[in-house]
Amino acid sequence: ESYENYCDLFNYILDSDEPVPLELPNKWLWDIVDEFIYQFESFCHFRFKLAARTDEEVLHLQGHPQIWNVHIVLNVLHSLIDKSNINEQLEVYRAGNNPQDVAGEFGNHPLYKMLG
Repeated sequence: ESYENYCDLFNYILDSDEPVPLELPNKWLWDIVDEFIYQFESFCHFRFKLAARTDEEVLHLQGHPQIWNVHIVLNVLHSLIDKSNINEQLEVYRAGNNPQDVAGEFGNHPLYKMLG
């Protein structure tokens, strides 16, 4: 269920053609990404200990391979980086210039900048 909630949230944020009207404290944004990664890691530990799983749990895991799939998780993280232009912003900042010049519409929005 937490996987689906994260998917809904990140799809809402990433699939928009313009920045979504959502303002959250930076600490919360960090915690969202941190918890997303933590839950992915925890699920990986759970999934790979098949000997300790019931037959029902094994069947459920086999029937839902997309849940906490590494490719999907990495795609979300890369999409957040790309949407925010954070790498470009950091390069410009290191060169002593204004990161807002390369941030774009999404990167200038605090939500996207901090999630990136």
